[in-house]
Amino acid sequence: MSSHATSMAATASAHSHRSGGHKHRSKSSTRAQELEKPKKKLLHKGSTSLVSIPNTIKLSMLNSGLISIGESKSEQYGVMSAIPCKPVEVKNYVKHCEQRRKFPVLYKVEFQSACKVEVHSCRHATKASNRVKNQNQKCIPYDYNRVVLDAIEGVPDSDYINASYVDSLLKPNAYIVTQGPMEEIVYDFWRLVWQEHASCIVMLTKTFDFIRVMCVQYWPASMTKSETYGDITIRVTQEEELANFRIRTIHISRNFGPDKPVEERVLLQFHYTEWYSHSCPFSNAILEFRRRVRAVAKHHVESGDGPVIVHCNDGGGRSGVYLAIDANLELMEEEDGFDVFGYLKKLRQSRKGLIETIDQYKFVYDTLEEFVVCGNSWFPVSELSQRLRAKSVKNPITKQNEYQREYAQICKQTPRFTIGDCAGGHRGDNRAKNRDVLIIPPDNFRPYLTSFQGNSFTDYINAVFVDVSTAQIRFFYPLAQRVTFAFFPRCCTPQTE
Repeated sequence: MSSHATSMAATASAHSHRSGGHKHRSKSSTRAQELEKPKKKLLHKGSTSLVSIPNTIKLSMLNSGLISIGESKSEQYGVMSAIPCKPVEVKNYVKHCEQRRKFPVLYKVEFQSACKVEVHSCRHATKASNRVKNQNQKCIPYDYNRVVLDAIEGVPDSDYINASYVDSLLKPNAYIVTQGPMEEIVYDFWRLVWQEHASCIVMLTKTFDFIRVMCVQYWPASMTKSETYGDITIRVTQEEELANFRIRTIHISRNFGPDKPVEERVLLQFHYTEWYSHSCPFSNAILEFRRRVRAVAKHHVESGDGPVIVHCNDGGGRSGVYLAIDANLELMEEEDGFDVFGYLKKLRQSRKGLIETIDQYKFVYDTLEEFVVCGNSWFPVSELSQRLRAKSVKNPITKQNEYQREYAQICKQTPRFTIGDCAGGHRGDNRAKNRDVLIIPPDNFRPYLTSFQGNSFTDYINAVFVDVSTAQIRFFYPLAQRVTFAFFPRCCTPQTE
């Protein structure tokens, strides 16, 4: 027992010695340095250390909703540096667009920032006697730049029309944006055309769309007829129909009284017929339309004629999109750059409602990018043989000729259609009508057949509408003779608007 007690006492003594020794043990030099370093502060929400986060990560956070658009505009986030404050050079524009495809929220940030501009007075447009002259109370002119018509004696407020002067990026008052005429104001519209010495009208709406009248037909329906509005007479002397638009030559004459000679002028109307309300057209089609307008407008600018008159149904979204595309392409030709964001701010300061949606704003970006990537694809027929020879020559760097490069670019720009986009062709009762399950027409572009032969016939055929330069035509590739015979007569019936 005594030896066991002695052993326990020795163990306790040793344990006590080790515990006390730990308290007085000297620190190693490395350990001491670590302990003396100041501790890092924990990051709290709203800390200015967010400035050190790379901008790409901030954009990802904004795109995923971790940062609100309101927060992104504060200096600590620095996201606003992604929004251009000056024109973007053409050589950097594709990269600029790729950033927005990667972070689509930038379209929303830019659009909301540009739309928060100083609001000018609209006293004349909101007068009770003038409100009935507006198609849309959200698309009205500001007082400072509205078009003031010559007043008609004895008619109150006859100087008002829903129209605004709008600058381009290079020229003041380059455009007049107005609404599509209603029945009551067709005379005012032609007074505007005459007063401003306009030689070109750009019309961007159908007369009838979405079961309502968008704009009255303010020109004669036939070239054999004329129409008179007050002291102004209108005649159409020529009409050229193309796939997506029409060009009309209009003679306008005005009789100022029995003792005065009748004055006559000629103008061109460019009517884009395939731009539906609340949608966007094909970029290549609107670029070709703009090219034709510019060819005429440039000539008339040199001759000192008035501004180009642009209108859709209400002088809002579609008119703003066209102006943004036209003005930026004009800037590119002169200064080799685009200022999409800057011009949106200018448009919103010039008239309410110009470019109404983010989708329309994105369409402007996409259309300008297509112009940069594809360039001018048209050329005179006289240059055909020369162009064909040049396209066959291989580039020594890429080892491709121009045909290969263009085809690769077309494949890159071709949209990828999902099964949902082509739902009609993938239905069980329509699958046997397809030669290849991978070649199915999208529902938005296929003809819908009508049948008087009972419910056993569907509206489906593997065909699509295809535009050419002068008309809209359709090609289709039928199956065996028995299928062709059943569907061909129904597909050949012309479809009207």
